[in-house]
Amino acid sequence: MTRFRKMTKLIPPTQKCYLTVLWGENPIASESEPEVYTFNTIEERDAFCKGVHEADGWNGCDWKTHEEPKTFDKTEFYNWNQYQEGK
Repeated sequence: MTRFRKMTKLIPPTQKCYLTVLWGENPIASESEPEVYTFNTIEERDAFCKGVHEADGWNGCDWKTHEEPKTFDKTEFYNWNQYQEGK
């Protein structure tokens, strides 16, 4: 299950922040790929994360926050590994 965590690290107001999400409770079966979202402020990113957490039910997801553009492999996400361990 996804957990909402408020970001407390301060970032410069001119620096964008990023969030990469692997959607789906079982991303292996749905062949999901990580999606990158860009935000102008950390508050926008926090609000998006809170909305995802509140809406998270059947679908499930996991996310990684980062201050620079970055590519994550699917296997780095909790929901991917959780399904693998259940096999």
